[in-house]
Amino acid sequence: MKKTTFVWIIIILFFISILSELLSLVGLGLVGLSSYYGSYDVLNIIAVISLILDIVISSIFVYKLYCQKRDAILWTNITFGYAVLRLVFAMIADIVSNKGAIVGNGIEIIIIIILWLSFCKHLKKLIVVQPQIK
Repeated sequence: MKKTTFVWIIIILFFISILSELLSLVGLGLVGLSSYYGSYDVLNIIAVISLILDIVISSIFVYKLYCQKRDAILWTNITFGYAVLRLVFAMIADIVSNKGAIVGNGIEIIIIIILWLSFCKHLKKLIVVQPQIK
């Protein structure tokens, strides 16, 4: 699998995402969990656990793309599927906590699904064209 411009863009975007999530995690350590969903402790704990899981999944995904691993499509599905799942949780938590970011999260889900489908299609073409990936 050749690293096309689209693959490099995804690698860079996810690398930036990982860095920003690490900064968020550090910030949460400094200001406390209540900065997510206020006094809803269960939602705050779930949000932090999902943030840590997102960092791990995204890191594996970037590694798989960068090293051109055979299971890159599988990890694309895992990563983008988890992103959608995490946004659905955020929408439910927004309703419970009256945070008011439901519309933004809904738009983000649509963008992620479009990107997910187009990137999978792109990777499948790369694998068909160059089947000698690792």
